[in-house]
Amino acid sequence: MEVWERAALLSAKVNCSLRSLWDPGFRDQIARAGASMLNNIAEGLSQESLMERNRFLTIASLSCSQLQACVHRGGDLGYFEKNQVADWFAETHEIVVMLGDLSDT
Repeated sequence: MEVWERAALLSAKVNCSLRSLWDPGFRDQIARAGASMLNNIAEGLSQESLMERNRFLTIASLSCSQLQACVHRGGDLGYFEKNQVADWFAETHEIVVMLGDLSDT
């Protein structure tokens, strides 16, 4: 599914940019947000019940919002370049919109 692929690519890009970061708490937080987003998308898309599907997709959307907040904070802390922050912020927004569209079906 396209939303999972986009989320996986974004999560990988963010994690790769953090390999040499000295802040383990921030690195763990952003990695967990990305992993949670991916896991909940996969779980949601595998559900037969619409209610369960929507529940997992909502959790994925919240995890994506957490990733978005971490990206913003990382930009403020100087961990990411401004263009990276803008690109990743836009991508997280698109993923949240896609998850919302999936929840409506």
